[in-house]
Amino acid sequence: MMHVLHLLDASGGWQQRVGICHLLDRLGEDHFRQTVCGLHRRALEAWRPAGRPILVTPTRSGPMPLAAMCGNGALRSAMRRHRPDVVHAWGLDAAQRARAVWNAPLAVTCAEPRLHHAEANAYRALADPRWSAPVAFHCLSRQIHRRLVEHGVPLESCVIIRPAVDFTVANRARRGPLRARLGARPGDVLVTCPDVVRHGDGIEDGIWAASVVAEVDEAIRVAIPGTSAARHRLGPLARRTVRPSTVMVSDPTTPYEELVAAADVLVITAREDVPVTSAAWAMASGTVVVGAAGYALTELIAHRQNGLLFKREPDQPILSKIAPLLLDRSDYARLAEVARGQAYEVFGLRRYADQVARAYDNLLKGVAAGEGITDSAMAG
Repeated sequence: MMHVLHLLDASGGWQQRVGICHLLDRLGEDHFRQTVCGLHRRALEAWRPAGRPILVTPTRSGPMPLAAMCGNGALRSAMRRHRPDVVHAWGLDAAQRARAVWNAPLAVTCAEPRLHHAEANAYRALADPRWSAPVAFHCLSRQIHRRLVEHGVPLESCVIIRPAVDFTVANRARRGPLRARLGARPGDVLVTCPDVVRHGDGIEDGIWAASVVAEVDEAIRVAIPGTSAARHRLGPLARRTVRPSTVMVSDPTTPYEELVAAADVLVITAREDVPVTSAAWAMASGTVVVGAAGYALTELIAHRQNGLLFKREPDQPILSKIAPLLLDRSDYARLAEVARGQAYEVFGLRRYADQVARAYDNLLKGVAAGEGITDSAMAG
């Protein structure tokens, strides 16, 4: 039996939670024993909706020298007590701290397609051959895979494993009372945005543009994720609109993936590439994606085929891009149907669990991370 210890840091929020829960549910207990461990308060907050046990190893967040990471007695004690065969780090910070205290095969889920110089160096250091235990990077998009390899991470250490969507949860949220709790009436168009975890994503642009459009189209309602770290900056928008009832903040206890599933439109106005898990849930739920054409998003969305894309240009206001796509909804039903059908092929739970299990096995055998694993977005 393989023992996997999942290590959460403060970087991924709901994406970490849903990914780990998929594996807890789908990897058979006859072959896998799994433990979940959280490093920071924010990771614990993101995990709370899962309602499952989690170990706590309190650690100061933010960059730290290697010597300080090695001195993390709580994490080291947890590793010694559980002695995992594989440590699965859900974020760069978790990966660095795990590497510093426990010399075991390391899997790293990489959800963030933006890769700055310091981060590139850190990923490359994790794959340094001087470490005796191997590492595998589970990339949620082809863009992440490309960026890691471009920055010197060995190709054989990288594999593309697309995120999974629980269609049962998505369908239940779609039919449930959440829309009514958000103030959406029958026939209203509920617009939401990504639950960002990185400042400067441009989320304010999308919420502002949608709220302006709502002033001229009474059917539009805008829902700000109550789980978002940006909610305190965005909440005042509701008080500055002509019709405050058009913009609301969802209850913080509402899991973000359920908000996306209940919405009609997901607006992504990021200035750079953003994680694509929210788009995956939108596609699976029949929520139309309206987004800036970043590399990672265009792996999943093609303009007017299964969603709507626009190009962000510095000299053009975002409202001029968003407004026409929100006001003309004549093609929404077809786009949602096409995207949902594609999501069934790409983001299935069984496929995700099987690919992660195969990646764990590859890691322990010392073979290439992607051996026997095909990118589900490219299959067929």
